[in-house]
Amino acid sequence: MDGDLRSDEPAGAVERGDDIDRLYSRWEALPPPRGFSDAIMSVVSESRPLHLSPAWLAVGLFSLLVVLACSYVAGQALVGGGLLDLAGAFAADVSVVTAVPGEVLLALTDAVPWVECAGAVLAIMVLRLSLQRAGRRVRISSSLPTGDRVA
Repeated sequence: MDGDLRSDEPAGAVERGDDIDRLYSRWEALPPPRGFSDAIMSVVSESRPLHLSPAWLAVGLFSLLVVLACSYVAGQALVGGGLLDLAGAFAADVSVVTAVPGEVLLALTDAVPWVECAGAVLAIMVLRLSLQRAGRRVRISSSLPTGDRVA
């Protein structure tokens, strides 16, 4: 096996790298497929300019601020409301969870800050909608002069 990879090296040559490095050094770059650059240029030339709507961008910025605020308040409510402590206590004593799983589930769901979480989810949905609506592609008319008309 040692002779297969080193058979074309001169005897007494200083070894540089391992067998994998010598194997990769023999590889050559492949030419691109025929018509590759033409296909890329046709896709790039068909792109249309983007029209940004300032109103939707403002809605997106506001909803981002609402997401941040609701997430912060939800995190504070998770810690301050005792949900993390309660979940840690249930994780430490699994026998309580196996004995009365319904009451454990009710206790955990009672400690969840549902209003803050719902506000964050709603603001994320508005943010997604506003970012979709903010950038619309401008339609280019297909009746542009091509220069081949005879006057």
